[in-house]
Amino acid sequence: MKPTMEEVAAYAKVSRATVSRVLSDSSKVSPDKRQIVLDAIDHLNYQPHKKPAQAPSVTLGMISKRLRDPFYARILEGLQGACKLQKVLLSIDDPQ
Repeated sequence: MKPTMEEVAAYAKVSRATVSRVLSDSSKVSPDKRQIVLDAIDHLNYQPHKKPAQAPSVTLGMISKRLRDPFYARILEGLQGACKLQKVLLSIDDPQ
């Protein structure tokens, strides 16, 4: 059975929060404690769960009557690309 974060914490004699901070590369962990946790992770062969991709936390809405105009279509393509890179959900509507 795969070791848990709690087991790593118990082995390293630190809190689960400290293990989490080490895994997220937080600067709030001293170098000594970080090494103890990393040694425990290595010894127990702990592999953290991969987080699912987070849904965008920002939504941008746009309403335009000119969505079919080639000029505005090109602008929207650029806007969509920029939003995707920034993980912004873009909602576009044509009121017609």
